[in-house]
Amino acid sequence: MGFVRPRLRALLLVVLVSLTVMALARAGVPAGAQSVEPQPQGTTEATPPPVQRIIPLPNSGHKPEDAGDPGGSLQVLLFVILIVGVSSIIGLALRDIRKAKRRQAAAAATGAPGGQGGGQPSSGP
Repeated sequence: MGFVRPRLRALLLVVLVSLTVMALARAGVPAGAQSVEPQPQGTTEATPPPVQRIIPLPNSGHKPEDAGDPGGSLQVLLFVILIVGVSSIIGLALRDIRKAKRRQAAAAATGAPGGQGGGQPSSGP
């Protein structure tokens, strides 16, 4: 990251650390520390249990209770990090393309090697 200014690098580091701390604070109790209640062995109901589906129907689940549950805060944080990362890569690529075009235009205007025209034609064989 030699192309990022020191102040911007420090700001990005502070934002990343604060987002990580917030995500860890929201995580709450680890999954292994939750109490497990014993389930009854048999059922007295005459109706069979519902069929398990590979892909659940919309609105058939429950709200996220843990940060790692589908739709939980860790998944939202990961989505935001991915969007910021991809946007940064695109922005840096566009910046480099603009710089290369400016250099090429400046070289063409001064007649330096590597430019496309603008200089004297070569009198080679």
